[in-house]
Amino acid sequence: MAYSVLIVEDQPIASAGVRFTLETNPEFVLLADANSCNKARALLESENPELVILDVFLPDGSGLDILAEIKRESSDHPKVLLYSGQANPQEFATAMRLGAEGLLSKSDPPEELIIALEQIAKGSKYVSVSVKRMLALSNEAQLTEREQQVLQLLFQGFDNNRIAEKLNISSATIKKHRENILHKLDAPNIVAAIRTGMRLGILDVNAR
Repeated sequence: MAYSVLIVEDQPIASAGVRFTLETNPEFVLLADANSCNKARALLESENPELVILDVFLPDGSGLDILAEIKRESSDHPKVLLYSGQANPQEFATAMRLGAEGLLSKSDPPEELIIALEQIAKGSKYVSVSVKRMLALSNEAQLTEREQQVLQLLFQGFDNNRIAEKLNISSATIKKHRENILHKLDAPNIVAAIRTGMRLGILDVNAR
C-alpha cells in the first residue's frame, strides 16, 4: 500500500526535488503540492493526504500555523514532516511541541527524506541528526539577556567602547560578556559567534 503525500512548499526547485524523490519510490504517491497556506488548507480538505511535507516559510503565513490547524481539527489528521532549510531551533522546537511527527532540514541528504517518511508513516517519530544537533546547541547556548544585547550590538557593528556607552556598563564588563558568548556558542571569534547566533535565531537580522 502506497501512502498519499501532500507537499506544502513555495520554492519551485525544492518542490521539484521532493517530487522527484517521491516519484522514484513506490511506497509514496504524490497527491498534489501547494505553494501557500491557503492552497494547503484547500488541498488538505479536498485530498485528505496521509502524509504532509511542510515548509515553515510560506508567502501568506507560517507552516507552523498549518501544523497547528492539522493537529487541532481532527484526531484522524495526517502525519506531518516539517522540512525546512531556514527554520531556527525555536521553530523546530515549536513544531515538535505542536505535534509534528518528523523534523528534517533541507541540508540533509535527499535519501533521508524517504527514511523520515517511512518512519512517520509507520507511527514512529523522526528527527534528523542535523536537527538534533541544532536543538542541542540551542539548549546549550542559552545566552543571558545582557549577552544577547551585546551580541546584537556587535552584529550591528558597534565596538566595545560604544557598546559600553550604550548599555551604561564598563568596557571590562563588555569584554567578559564577549568571552562568555564565545564559550557558550562554541565559537573561535565574534564573526563565527554572529553566524551561529543568526542560525540559532538569537539575532534580529533586520536590525542594523
